[in-house]
Amino acid sequence: MIVDNIEKKWQKLWNLRNPNIGDHLRFELAEHVHGLPGFFRAYNRISAIANIVFPNNLIGVVAYYPNQVYKSKKSKSGFKELRSKGFQAKKLDSWETKIYDDDEVYHKFRSYDLKGHEYDKDCLYWYSVINRSRNKPELSCWLLDPDELIMLYIYDDRGMALISADIRKLKPIYDHFNSWILDYDRERIDKIYKNL
Repeated sequence: MIVDNIEKKWQKLWNLRNPNIGDHLRFELAEHVHGLPGFFRAYNRISAIANIVFPNNLIGVVAYYPNQVYKSKKSKSGFKELRSKGFQAKKLDSWETKIYDDDEVYHKFRSYDLKGHEYDKDCLYWYSVINRSRNKPELSCWLLDPDELIMLYIYDDRGMALISADIRKLKPIYDHFNSWILDYDRERIDKIYKNL
């Protein structure tokens, strides 16, 4: 696995996403299913897609910024919070940048080698699914294969986006998990992938 330039590879893939014209896939997780059933539905869908997309190489990219609602004298950074939950993956790189162009703050990023770290993957899934909660550090999580240039962004319990530099790599995922495609994005996605 090539672990050089994780930041550049993350940025390249992140720049490919555009909710209106992008070629990425977007999946519903558990937008209308609440509580524990919603969590397990989201977790199962994330796992099902991630296990197919990332059979060999897997980098976790985590971005953190202090949430003023959560922040207190006793609060930990999102990275320390992850470690306190038993997250043990090896840190590969760190950098700072904005997630969105109009962000007013720079997020702190770290990348981790998740190959063979099932518990650590689960930690990132959990933090991603509960991302709308106000009683925790603000973490954003991506899964990335730096060799295949494919990335999964789990934005919260409502959905996730799968992005690739080569959309042909996304076609089998589109076919296999078609019923999970976000309804309000289906028209755009079908135009790209149905006859690919």
